[in-house]
Amino acid sequence: MGGPHSAAVGKDFPYGSRTMCHIEVGNDGNVSQGVDAGAYQWAMAGTSRLFAVWPGDYSSDLFVIDDLDAYARAVGLIHDETRTGLAAMVPIFLETFSGQVTGRHPRQLRRAVQDSLDNG
Repeated sequence: MGGPHSAAVGKDFPYGSRTMCHIEVGNDGNVSQGVDAGAYQWAMAGTSRLFAVWPGDYSSDLFVIDDLDAYARAVGLIHDETRTGLAAMVPIFLETFSGQVTGRHPRQLRRAVQDSLDNG
């Protein structure tokens, strides 16, 4: 029986999988379960470590979450434009709505975007 595997080894570790169990172990020995911003911040500060249990068909594997930024992007604690697709949309939005954005109330902007989507 060895230690935990590294979650950072694979490029697309399924941090956000519904079947993944996240565990935080504090330097004081306190153990908690779940995903939250506090656990991420404490791990970044070095006062705890994060682990993930990935269930398999016949056994489960324990992984140390050693790429905290990848974990935070995957579970939504840090915005990831590439993962959400927003990085590709910003230039399209700016090109479509240039001249229409400045000085407009967000509701007016939302209407302009919806009208553009509705009318092609």
